[in-house]
Amino acid sequence: MRSVITFLLFPFLIHSQQTQQVRNYGDVEQINIETKKRDNSWTLNIIGSKFYHDEFIPTMVNGKEIKVKYNALDDFMRSQVGPNLFAFPKNEILLLDNKESWITYSNSWFRILDKRNDFIYLLKPIAKFYPSKKSDGFSENTNPEFKIKNEFYSLKDDNIILLKKKEIKKLRLKKML
Repeated sequence: MRSVITFLLFPFLIHSQQTQQVRNYGDVEQINIETKKRDNSWTLNIIGSKFYHDEFIPTMVNGKEIKVKYNALDDFMRSQVGPNLFAFPKNEILLLDNKESWITYSNSWFRILDKRNDFIYLLKPIAKFYPSKKSDGFSENTNPEFKIKNEFYSLKDDNIILLKKKEIKKLRLKKML
């Protein structure tokens, strides 16, 4: 009888001896158990940004002036106030006050770099997040960071084509950034 009771209570005894842990599941906030306060210190060390623009830039949408900047990680125009611009009417161009033109194609945003010979040359900034790495004895600790990679495309007659490095160099598209 005593062994049956011990067997039934064994999981509770083990559970009570374990320490409390806080796990980070994506965007869930980290909470310090002792002080019950949010710990946002991990966001202070992030290098770079997921945004293509540093500041919000004015533009006109449906007759109203709003301020936007491009979120290269999630592929949408982030609005400073109000709803974000996830898509735009087909082949309609969004002109920002800093003289940048942006267009949506297949629910993705592209920056228009140049128009030549019935071709429209586009830039697609893509942000990627690299988490921090701890030292393994051979390398140093690294902070988490965002890096933006640029892809170049050509658009003609509703066909979009990824350009190769030779074509980008020949067309001098990197110099237009």
